[in-house]
Amino acid sequence: MFDISLFNLSLFITDVSYGMSFILTVLFGIWVYLKSSRKTAHIMFLLLCLAIGIYQVAHVFGITATNSEASRSIFNMSLSMIFIVCFTIHWIASALEREKDHLLLISSTYTIGMLLAMFYLLFPDAFLYASIPKLYFPNYYVAGYGYFLIVLFFAFGFGASMRMLAKAYKRTDANHRNRIAYYMTSILLCYPLGAIGFFLAYGFEIDPIFSIPFNFFIIPLAYGVLRYDILDVRQAARKAFGYTVFVLGTALFILGANIGNNFLHVIYPELPGWILPLSSSLLIVLFAGFIWERMKDIEVLKYEFITVVTHKFRTPLTRIKWASEIIKRQAHETDEEKLALSEIENANEHLVELTDILVNLRRENEAGYLYDFVDSDLCAAVEKAVKSMKARIDAKEISLTVDCPSKAVFASIDQRRMAFALQIVMENSITYTPKGGKVKVRISASDSNAHIRVIDSGIGIAKEDLNHVFSKFWRSKEARTTDTEGMGIGLFMAREIIERHDGQILVESGGVGKGATFLIKLPLTMGA
Repeated sequence: MFDISLFNLSLFITDVSYGMSFILTVLFGIWVYLKSSRKTAHIMFLLLCLAIGIYQVAHVFGITATNSEASRSIFNMSLSMIFIVCFTIHWIASALEREKDHLLLISSTYTIGMLLAMFYLLFPDAFLYASIPKLYFPNYYVAGYGYFLIVLFFAFGFGASMRMLAKAYKRTDANHRNRIAYYMTSILLCYPLGAIGFFLAYGFEIDPIFSIPFNFFIIPLAYGVLRYDILDVRQAARKAFGYTVFVLGTALFILGANIGNNFLHVIYPELPGWILPLSSSLLIVLFAGFIWERMKDIEVLKYEFITVVTHKFRTPLTRIKWASEIIKRQAHETDEEKLALSEIENANEHLVELTDILVNLRRENEAGYLYDFVDSDLCAAVEKAVKSMKARIDAKEISLTVDCPSKAVFASIDQRRMAFALQIVMENSITYTPKGGKVKVRISASDSNAHIRVIDSGIGIAKEDLNHVFSKFWRSKEARTTDTEGMGIGLFMAREIIERHDGQILVESGGVGKGATFLIKLPLTMGA
């Protein structure tokens, strides 16, 4: 007969789930970070994942340690909970692109967190007393005389995070509300679950096994960071729930296989212990292979769709180009005809560039998706971009001037892509500057950076909107009123191109009706 007392199922479930969640947490953190290592939000997400991972490791080893003092020493690593709070708040602020607005909150959280950590390190009994057996755990946390401070700090982090998200939800547009609502739901469900473990630390016999889902909340959160700039809550929730169910299902399968192996080993001791683990491993490999093939099929379909669409675009665009060249050769060269042909050619080139960007989405992970960097005179690049928009400038009677320094300013750029980014930024200023207004483009250099400033006398940007200007599909109320046909994608694409040049684009405005200044920073080079 099998003696069930030899096997602690609840402890085993806890260990396996924490171990799996540790691996997933760290992997997702690294994945998000590698997606764009320059973004503060992605850096903070990685640090958040590492802090959660440290807590998970400390928890598993602490509850299984048989020596009371050794368990307590290991549990002291769970001070990383303090930094989970700090990094969560900083990550939310940077994900919302509102770090400046929440600078006081971020700095205060780090200060309080550091002081609290130092207090616990100097006075260990304030954090935890020696561990003792509780429920089915060989050893568990025993709250010290100052443990309530970390509970309060945890609650503060939850409240501050929800408040930031709630405020952002109220003042943003419908598309961004979906994204924020998704983050709010994840944190609202998972923080309270994580707090269940505090009860047993104070002697209330509430089984902390119910807090296990807290360890997996990083999965849907990471999925949101990786996959969604504009997030449909229901669709994302369904996909994230599906992935979570898959992960939990795999965990339960492994758990069942291990339990079955223990039963067989006790009932049939002569049976080799490797048979069931080998069989279950083979099944997992086959299932993983099936999932991999399905994912490849989906990727192939996506790439084929993009390829077909882009090729369908290119055929009529090529015909337009040919037709415009024929008309140009046969035209009588009147000013009106020249203007019309120039507009057709510029619009065609713009559509070709947009099509190329769509093609690049397909090539994102291929070796061919490379920028062709050449040391270039930025003043010449700006003047070329201005020339391509001359008809638009003249039509609006805009006074556009280019201020170049006496010494040429060089940067390493992909000339086609950077020309497109410059056109987007300047076209934005022209679009939102009233008829007869002024736009000034100024090129300068600092010790290490080349600067391109585009200064306009246009409709300006409200203070609360500045952090959203470069977000995908976002447009301010004033912009929607001025230009009803815009989509809010141009400045997002310009930022992506500039960041691929290791550059940065910033915007300043004194408010609505006070114009705006766009600043492009690029690494300075010595020239050809």
